[in-house]
Amino acid sequence: MAVSQITLLLFVSDLNSALNEAVLRSRNIKLIVNASNIQGVTYPQIPGLEVVHVPVQDVPHAPLDQYFALVSERIHHSITQGQACLLHCVSGRSRSPALVIAYVMRFLSLSLVQAHVLVQERRPFIHINAGFWRQLLNYELLLRTAGSDEDRPGLEQDLKEAEPQTSCV
Repeated sequence: MAVSQITLLLFVSDLNSALNEAVLRSRNIKLIVNASNIQGVTYPQIPGLEVVHVPVQDVPHAPLDQYFALVSERIHHSITQGQACLLHCVSGRSRSPALVIAYVMRFLSLSLVQAHVLVQERRPFIHINAGFWRQLLNYELLLRTAGSDEDRPGLEQDLKEAEPQTSCV
């Protein structure tokens, strides 16, 4: 079980780590994004803990992109409130890192390549499936054509303060 810190308040893990109360409490997690198609997951009862479910299979044709904006906005809202977020799928290798990359592109204004490098430096064993990669490419084009940085306030401080780390629990 491994939890990777992507930025000061943003973490990625596998399902088992997300169900571990000690993991959640030690990182003061207030938002969990469950990017798996597993229903009925029971998380530890922690006051103020919110869960967003993104019911997507880890297959190339799954429409993960329909959640990029929603999840990015939810993460951004939590982080700007000083609340830590944990994204997970089953293994923390494809769906949840893809959602984190979408967030980083939008709110830290990094390119897809830069966002991928950042996430991979902090969680070296990610392996985003080809379909999600194509969806991220399309999202990058959408963000570029939107062109307005007003929707994408930088959280550079959040990025700068986070040291790359992966911890095993």
